[in-house]
Amino acid sequence: MNLRGAIFDVDGTLLDSMSVWDTVGEDYLRSFGIEPKRNFQETVKAMSLYQAARHMQKAYELSLSTAEITAGINGRIEDFYRHDAPLKPGASELLAQLSRRSVKMCLATATDRHLIEAALSRLGVLSYFTEIFTCASVGRTSRIFLKPLFVAWARKKRKPSCLKTRSTPSAPQRPRAFLSPLSAIRTKTDRRRSESWPTIT
Repeated sequence: MNLRGAIFDVDGTLLDSMSVWDTVGEDYLRSFGIEPKRNFQETVKAMSLYQAARHMQKAYELSLSTAEITAGINGRIEDFYRHDAPLKPGASELLAQLSRRSVKMCLATATDRHLIEAALSRLGVLSYFTEIFTCASVGRTSRIFLKPLFVAWARKKRKPSCLKTRSTPSAPQRPRAFLSPLSAIRTKTDRRRSESWPTIT
């Protein structure tokens, strides 16, 4: 393939960061000396952060407001991205190689832009990317709504060959208009999930 463009997901693809999302709620409760119920992850996995905060407030009788719980969780996540989130093995080398081949690269992520910029700048790879697309930037809360943006980016750059790389099997179906190849990276976190990987290969 004459690769001219690449669109990268971030969490679990470039950054080894999926674990923080799986445990941040439990870790937050433990910081108050509260042991989460065994089904905590199953209960909150489909919730928004606000909904999860409301659940923790009621189910664990926290005296904090929903806004305070949300801020506390966000603070833990932000600290992780600013100081601890590492690159996945081989990510830096891959980006450098693509850059040497003049492959235009951008990012598409559900994570807040300032967190992604902080982590990738600290790790020395932010400069490889020409654009960052976030769910917040298009007014949506799911990665699936970014896909028209992927097409627009590829067309705007007039690059007929564009590779999309992501780590999670969630929202695996591509629009028919998005004809670029899709590469999936399976993580330890994904091995614990039930979604079917063959649908995106």
